[in-house]
Amino acid sequence: MVAAEKQPLNWGFGADGRPVVSTLANGLQAAVAGASGSGKSNTLKRFLLDACEKLGPSLQLVVIDAKRVEFMSWVPRAYVYTDQADFVPVIDGLAGEYERRKLAMKSNRWSISPESPFILLVVDEVSAILNAPEYTSAQRKALEMKLRALSERMRATGMGAIWSGQTLSADVLPTSIRNNCTTRIVHQTMSEEALTMASGGRNEECRADL
Repeated sequence: MVAAEKQPLNWGFGADGRPVVSTLANGLQAAVAGASGSGKSNTLKRFLLDACEKLGPSLQLVVIDAKRVEFMSWVPRAYVYTDQADFVPVIDGLAGEYERRKLAMKSNRWSISPESPFILLVVDEVSAILNAPEYTSAQRKALEMKLRALSERMRATGMGAIWSGQTLSADVLPTSIRNNCTTRIVHQTMSEEALTMASGGRNEECRADL
């Protein structure tokens, strides 16, 4: 049996026809971007379904769904939060779990199993959370700092994140978070600027018209 960390988890197929695959071997942080109707949510759900099937109880999903439409049917397989008042407590709870796991680690890598599952945070429509009109600028900045700190530290303790939004621009997904994403999937990228953000500056490896 393939260990949970080495299971190939499928996103689908790239524009060149090759499969796009991630594993948990070095943690998982991914950004999925695309305009409304471009297939972003379908890509995300395809990946999560494959991960749930292959990892079973070794995977725990925590979903923040500000739109309240995409993930309600995932209860009880995932912890799904749609109320704005819950978002900060959820992030604080994950930060606390990071600290607990850090203290419990017996080596330099968290061992993933049904007893100590990989926790995957899925944030659908990042802008709807960070740029919510209910927040003051100070509250928005504080939440961004919490997400950034979690993003920078979570990998070593068996935690990961998928950040989803219509673009990968800095006003939607902060650069400090985006830089931690080793997997970046963009649908219908039509500008060099958007391509640069998606590819980390390696535009020559992508086509801007895909």
